[in-house]
Amino acid sequence: MAKRLFNKKNHLIFPKYFRFAVSPTNQLDPTELNAWRRGFTPQAEIWNGRLAMLGLSVGIGVLVLWRLIATT
Repeated sequence: MAKRLFNKKNHLIFPKYFRFAVSPTNQLDPTELNAWRRGFTPQAEIWNGRLAMLGLSVGIGVLVLWRLIATT
């Protein structure tokens, strides 16, 4: 029989090894999210995602501009 993913109140049920990530003790203060912290920290992961999206946006922008310039 398959495991249920939701309980009776329609809340998602996490396996035991995922519960540490959603416990209230691991939540950060919103003012700390923009801190520049190194290592495997939530702040570093947030900055990693932001910089990755910036790089992706700049790369696509350069390719679009290159295509527009090359076709004229």
